[in-house]
Amino acid sequence: MATTRPPLPGSVVGAAVVLLVLGLLTGLVAAVLLLSGSLYDQVPNSAFGNLTDDQIRQVRDFSREIGVGFGVVAGLVALGHLGAGVGIFRRATWARVLGMVLAGLGIVLTGLMSVAFLIAVSGGLPVTTVTNSGLTPEQMEQAMRIGAIFGLVVFGASLLGYLFTLVALIRNGRFFGQHVG
Repeated sequence: MATTRPPLPGSVVGAAVVLLVLGLLTGLVAAVLLLSGSLYDQVPNSAFGNLTDDQIRQVRDFSREIGVGFGVVAGLVALGHLGAGVGIFRRATWARVLGMVLAGLGIVLTGLMSVAFLIAVSGGLPVTTVTNSGLTPEQMEQAMRIGAIFGLVVFGASLLGYLFTLVALIRNGRFFGQHVG
């Protein structure tokens, strides 16, 4: 007599959805990074201060290479998230393991980025001022506060999503790798 598998718990479905959403968002970041190379040539030479034309070209080339490098890495991470999310719905054990690894790494990296971000916006790191921006110091401070709040919300939501995913996948291993019968 064949029996059916029990339905996936809501927490496992939620973990898969979190991985899919974070995969899509990471994919968007990857696309922006990969396409950002064309933006570097749009920055006027005057924005580089007293650099020579050769130095400006080197800065643009280096920035393009960094953007493409991070874009490729972000793309691979996005594919990992998407693959794990889809695989979890199929109850694949490899997807559960990949999801736990990505969630664990996500917690560590998001935590480190949150700390670095907090240090940067609190004035612990030197911030380049835009002297020709037309903003008053008060307006610049207000923009920094808004950016800090937005950044903390994004990092906080990602951190909670990864933590939820890790706990849900650790606690529900019995739902993976089962066969009907």
